[in-house]
Amino acid sequence: MGSSVLSSCAVGFSGVIFGMIVIEGHLSQQATRSVLGLATVPTAAYPFVLLVLWQLLMWNSVSFLGHLCGILVGVDPCGGCDVPC
Repeated sequence: MGSSVLSSCAVGFSGVIFGMIVIEGHLSQQATRSVLGLATVPTAAYPFVLLVLWQLLMWNSVSFLGHLCGILVGVDPCGGCDVPC
């Protein structure tokens, strides 16, 4: 890891939102989700697709690390990564 990652911080509520997206997807009965009406992705991959999409669209103003941490925290109560949504 670069020193910029180790010295960065994440502030805001968006990490919580990403965690809630993971939990909602786990509790949902839908197999797929629409990403901005442009593509359909599996529900389990949806938070990660949003993470990459927002990072590409607003590369200088969003916290990749904060959003990723929100996703990982959301995965924990859902039983980990091996539980399909």
